Amino acid sequence: MTMKYSKAIALLAFCAPVTAFAGPDWIERGDAGSDLRSAQRVTGVSGVPETISGSLNTGLLGEDFEDLYVITILHPTTFSFSMGSTPFNSQLYLFAISEDTDLYGMLSNDDRSLVSTDARIGQSFATDATGARVVYKGIYVLAITSSGRYPVSESGAIFFQATNTEISGPDGPGRYGALSGWEGPGSGGSYSIGMTGVGYVNIPAPGVLTVAAAGCLASLRRRR
Repeated sequence: MTMKYSKAIALLAFCAPVTAFAGPDWIERGDAGSDLRSAQRVTGVSGVPETISGSLNTGLLGEDFEDLYVITILHPTTFSFSMGSTPFNSQLYLFAISEDTDLYGMLSNDDRSLVSTDARIGQSFATDATGARVVYKGIYVLAITSSGRYPVSESGAIFFQATNTEISGPDGPGRYGALSGWEGPGSGGSYSIGMTGVGYVNIPAPGVLTVAAAGCLASLRRRR
């Protein structure tokens, strides 16, 4: 195992350490954070996770405009993430984890249709011209925000959502950079995300992590 893979696995093991539980539903423990270190690992002991439930908050306790979850995509061609009805206009982002434990943008959606503001990533590839695609099963990070809140790298926004309904690949000015923060206004409220083709993240295996990283980096190189 290389030093980089050891570092990545150690960090994933550190992320939001919680006790594994039985059942298909993951409920946010405290606050799922805004980066890999503070993201919550979706863990379990049987079956596969079917939903993630939590909340974004505004007010006296501080701003909480994005929640990140570490998940395993088991079926790259048939996975999906679908927002249930929320009191805010939701947006979903999917990131790959590099061997240096950086997060790189893969896919994003704002509205599932012209008549619904509930976000949905229901396929493995972008519908814009980026050619972004999830090819390999492995460990990824899913982020939930409200519409208008977006991830940035040191060069700017990672995604450019040309239309609300497109599944966007990373095509903003910061598309080649790793996640460094979040910008834009945010909203609060409870949410539930339905999932298919997804598994738990318990003890990350080096090979699984490597596959996810390789898929992301290869895709980014092809678009340069």
